[in-house]
Amino acid sequence: FAKINIDLRDSKINPQNGFYLSQYLETGLEILKDSSTYTKAITEARVIQTLGDYTFVAKGKIGLIEEYENDLPESKLFYAGGAFSNRGYSYNSLGAFDAQCDNIGGKTFIDTTLEMSHPLYKKIDGALFFDSTLLSKQSHRFSIDFVHSIGAGLRYISPIGPVKLDMGMDIENKSQYAIHFQIGQSF
Repeated sequence: FAKINIDLRDSKINPQNGFYLSQYLETGLEILKDSSTYTKAITEARVIQTLGDYTFVAKGKIGLIEEYENDLPESKLFYAGGAFSNRGYSYNSLGAFDAQCDNIGGKTFIDTTLEMSHPLYKKIDGALFFDSTLLSKQSHRFSIDFVHSIGAGLRYISPIGPVKLDMGMDIENKSQYAIHFQIGQSF
């Protein structure tokens, strides 16, 4: 595998402005007769902009897997959900939703986030967010619906980065929600 990062954020601990770009490429080669051969690519971009007391964040991540020979292990497929993904779901609980059964990993993946935060009191910020995810069990299939979640959170700005508490909920299925606790910046 190979990974390239371009990080032009003004801070690694609690950025207020800048952008981040990452490209990841992984391949599996046939070493043994039963080895999986595949290519996996992930591109991620983040933009952070503070205007007055408001900080706006946009994040987008796209991933594709091309499988050539033998079945790829589930651990190599894409899943979503969690503090760094669709916050209406728990960690990696969102599988490909065009599959016949739950928790099938995807080979096509798009994950986006829009977030706005604002100071509430001293070192505590409030945030509103919108997360959207597409997962398909087929490679290069973008014609299925996204799963959208909305939510709110609190951030305590500490010397080691924000301490976050978020609650997200699926827009179409209000009974689907998740609560996330995180230390550190996700943007």
